[in-house]
Amino acid sequence: MKPKQRHTARRIYQRLREEYGFSGGESTVREYVRKRKRLMDPPEVYLPLAFSRAESMQADWGQAEVMV
Repeated sequence: MKPKQRHTARRIYQRLREEYGFSGGESTVREYVRKRKRLMDPPEVYLPLAFSRAESMQADWGQAEVMV
């Protein structure tokens, strides 16, 4: 299966200029894309599990979304 086509910030800037007459700078588009990407792709967070020998070694695994 072919990987999903992605637009780079440069390509988005070029298309904005060609198709919509955008007169802003490429750095403006890059900054917007960078901020938007951070919102869309939150980092994965892992919590290390540590147990003493006296505690039970059983663990239940799951997945949750947390907004901080």
